[in-house]
Amino acid sequence: MISQTVQLPMLSNMFLVILAVLLFIERISATSNISFALEKRVNEFPDLPPVRECHPQRILKGHGFLNWDWVAPDNLALTNKLARSSAPHYDCRDTDQQLTDESVQFLQSQGITHVISVNSEANNPVIREKLGANGIGYTALPTQDMTTPTMQQMINGYKAFRENTNGATLIWCGYGYGRTGVMVSAFEMFQSAELQLPRDFFAREYKARHIETSKQFLVLNKLQNFLKPAHVAGMIARTRKIIDDAQESVSGITSPGQKTTQQVKNAQARMEAALAALDDLKLAFKVEWQLNRVWFDKSLDLLAQIKSTQPPQAQELIDIFNEVREHIDQELERNAPMTSFAEYITATAGSLQNLMKKLRVAAGMDTPSTESAGSSRAQTPGDSDISRDSGIDTASSSQSVPETSAETDIAAGTDIAAQVEVIESFRKKIHDMYTALQKHVRDVRAEVETTLATSVGPLLLPAMNHDLIQVKSVIDEYAKNGMEATDADDFFAALHKIDQLANNAFEYALNIAQMVNNDEKRSVTDYAVARQAINDIRIKLAEMMGYQAKQYVINYIVVQWQEARDVTENAAKEVSILRALASQLMKPTTEIGGYLDEKMGNVDIIKNIFDDKGESPEMLEYDAPVGVSITGTLWLDKKETAQEALQHELESLMAEINAMKEPTKTLVTMAALSAQEAQLAQAVMLNVDDAQRHIMVWRKEAIRQIVDTLDKQVQDERKAKQELEREQKIEAEDQRLTSERGPDWKLELAIEIGFAVLAIVPEISTPIGQAILWARQAIRVVRFLRNALREQVQVPQELSAQINQVQTRLTDSLKDWKLAAPAATRDWAKSKTPNQIFHGLSELGAAGTKPSKSLKELIDDLEAIEIPQEDPNDEEADKSLERLLKRLNRIEVPIDLPESVKIPELAHLRAPRDFQSLIKALRLAARVPHHSSDVDYMQLIEEAVTYLPSQFDIKTTSMAYQLIRTIRLPAITTSRAI
Repeated sequence: MISQTVQLPMLSNMFLVILAVLLFIERISATSNISFALEKRVNEFPDLPPVRECHPQRILKGHGFLNWDWVAPDNLALTNKLARSSAPHYDCRDTDQQLTDESVQFLQSQGITHVISVNSEANNPVIREKLGANGIGYTALPTQDMTTPTMQQMINGYKAFRENTNGATLIWCGYGYGRTGVMVSAFEMFQSAELQLPRDFFAREYKARHIETSKQFLVLNKLQNFLKPAHVAGMIARTRKIIDDAQESVSGITSPGQKTTQQVKNAQARMEAALAALDDLKLAFKVEWQLNRVWFDKSLDLLAQIKSTQPPQAQELIDIFNEVREHIDQELERNAPMTSFAEYITATAGSLQNLMKKLRVAAGMDTPSTESAGSSRAQTPGDSDISRDSGIDTASSSQSVPETSAETDIAAGTDIAAQVEVIESFRKKIHDMYTALQKHVRDVRAEVETTLATSVGPLLLPAMNHDLIQVKSVIDEYAKNGMEATDADDFFAALHKIDQLANNAFEYALNIAQMVNNDEKRSVTDYAVARQAINDIRIKLAEMMGYQAKQYVINYIVVQWQEARDVTENAAKEVSILRALASQLMKPTTEIGGYLDEKMGNVDIIKNIFDDKGESPEMLEYDAPVGVSITGTLWLDKKETAQEALQHELESLMAEINAMKEPTKTLVTMAALSAQEAQLAQAVMLNVDDAQRHIMVWRKEAIRQIVDTLDKQVQDERKAKQELEREQKIEAEDQRLTSERGPDWKLELAIEIGFAVLAIVPEISTPIGQAILWARQAIRVVRFLRNALREQVQVPQELSAQINQVQTRLTDSLKDWKLAAPAATRDWAKSKTPNQIFHGLSELGAAGTKPSKSLKELIDDLEAIEIPQEDPNDEEADKSLERLLKRLNRIEVPIDLPESVKIPELAHLRAPRDFQSLIKALRLAARVPHHSSDVDYMQLIEEAVTYLPSQFDIKTTSMAYQLIRTIRLPAITTSRAI
């Protein structure tokens, strides 16, 4: 395993996409004349889909399905219904999806009984469980945004679609276009082929189905070809030629004499092309066998439909298959190579088509003169109810005999079982052929992999090192020219080119690392050249970003700020200039500053790990791999320790920080000041009277003294007001309920909360973060009930029994749910930040370490740790950048400049609803088991526990409480950004 990544900015993969397209075009152009047309069609699609605009405030309204549409039945069986849409309540990210009750009701109203999700978060258990609870099936095929479903995902999705026989199927991704369009197009292709309605999809059809990228176009074209028997037959010869060319190139580099880098690279590229061609061939065989299976099933279904006419005699069917079957038998017996079977792929398809035509004629559905076996689609039986168990790799040689009436058999004068036996016998033979072809592919692939590893591998490392150094030299030249340029456009052009080259360099370095790591004969020193080259490239990038920060200071801040100061007699113009300046600087400043801040944070993490090693070497052995994961360090785990990898990363990080720290801090400082100036100018302009311009100077200075604290005061006042309102409502409700129901009302509420918490007990697979949030509420209820039993003189017997039941079950659940953690958790965690603790526990669980500590034990250990006053090893100089970035992000007024700033309501400070409403909501929610990731359910519990005394909560001064805040923070941040 290679743990990565090198700390580079997120860069474009355009070069790799173009290279893949060109290789594909080159491969098919050798045997066809369509390369130019394909290239032209590919160029009609961009490399990436358009960016979806996020809405600043997102409110869940209605059912939430955007871009809803029913797929036209032109290419589908008449009984199959297919819909497409966005994920429920999608805004701009896959994680936006939320399935509400109204969403489910809408699906039910549309007759949807099955959902296929290609959203990257398709495995969301809440969605799966909510759909399942409402009788809607769910197939998860997680696919990253801006990518395309794989061929295997298309096959699996189509199988799930065909198996849904009781209603309509819905496909969603994120927005409902690209990935959904791929699946819809694939389903139409599969069904058209099964129904023998030959047609080709072109760019216009893809665009009509909202295919968005060139990769999506290419994968669909590939599937379209896989569904053509003649194309699959031709692939065998083309693949054989690719393999032969690759072996010839290897012979060239293994012969005596000096080999150039280009020769070695060409041999590697051809061997990898051979592997890719074999993978495509394997998938093509799967698809073709799937198509043959369906045709066999349709033939049996047609045979069962023959009632008024005499079916063909068994001998007639044998005559259709006999020649093909005999030849396949001969080739299988002599273990013939793949090329020997090519002609029988098309012959098999032709035989099955002839069989189905003969059976349709016998059934009176077609006439002998009908030219196309699929010309009477509307009359083709069994479109929706055949081949439901259409697995790819298993034979169906024991297909059940279709039931027919005795009267039909007598009228026909023929035993249908004989015909069924003939068809099933041929089915088994064809399955044997495809099984043999798959074995051939596996064997040939193993040979190619061995050749690549033993012949090309030893020569490849020097060649790749050479190329990496060449890329570094080109980067150095671009950086030199960019920093010497007098035109800003020239600088940014150089920076963009460096980004592309650095991305390529990273791919080279990662490939070298994998090669070294997986080769038993190599050591970590074989990676030294690549590691040093990547280190130098990272430093050069940091220098460029530092230079960029410096240019922003000079060209944007100093010049434009001075221009604004020179027009102070025109307040409106000054405001306009400063507002534009603040808006222009916000994005680049936060990006560059955030990049530097992230690197300084990684330095803190690594230093923290190393500084603790004297105290406990065992903990270093545990912490170092976690540090590798958190910081994205490249680690050759088979050749070096995690500590050694982190030491290399620390040296690179320090060099990067030194290269860009000062100019970046200057930029962030100046940007914050310019934003402040815009705020200031706006405040003066809104309060100035034309007759009193002479007072502007001293008013400006006075406002300057308060503008720094304006935002913080507004937010603090709002927070304090909400807190006061919440406390007042709770106190009023407490007094009312005590007078109406007596002192036991809190016990009743705590019991209901306890039952609600028990309805979401974490499962084994529940993420650690969700389990810890659940544990907090469970502990709070247990502590309150336990204290009540101790201190209350008399508790009603009914309540006492319920208290004991809830307390016992919650305590058992807290003890039963275990997670992987260091044995000495308290010692390990006391010098960590909450974020480091959370990531450490997560990584330990992901590594498969046996769970040993219960949730209760973990919370007890962390609650015993007092919060450190500062993050470990943070220097004051480094913390200043973090404060400046927070200050810059807080100044939002210059961008929009409303007359009054609206602060969003803080959810955790809202006053809870009344007792009766809470009891009703808790009882209703607790009836059905929920998942601990159900946000609405957790918010209901949080709202209810506010009525319980805060003294029973986790100590706010403890590490446990800070860990809970760290876990909750991403959810809060996300909700505000939506």
